[in-house]
Amino acid sequence: MTSATIRADIQQGLADAIAEVGSNGVDKVYRVRSTTTSTSPLDIGTTTETVTELVNAIFVNYSINLVGGNIRAGDRELISDHTVEILPGDIIRQGTTNYIVIPTNPVAPTSDVLLYKSQCRVQ
Repeated sequence: MTSATIRADIQQGLADAIAEVGSNGVDKVYRVRSTTTSTSPLDIGTTTETVTELVNAIFVNYSINLVGGNIRAGDRELISDHTVEILPGDIIRQGTTNYIVIPTNPVAPTSDVLLYKSQCRVQ
């Protein structure tokens, strides 16, 4: 089984999960990255926001037994396919709620990322 086959299976599995538990009224999930460019150190710069839909992404709530230490009440885990890279500090938006990615765990048994598991905290 190749990584391309596994990636396709993961994408299909996430799409099936979204179809099973979702509804037409469910808010889509987006990755939001902000980039600030300036012409000099004294210039406050211009901030550009890039919004990318995470088509195959689903939130999972942490078990109450895991709360404590690095996981706080209200944190959620985002499971997303390999097509959009998720990095610590990224903003994940669902509806009107913004989450910041604390750590991210790319699942990559080889050099090919299969999926991302990201801890998200409400901003």
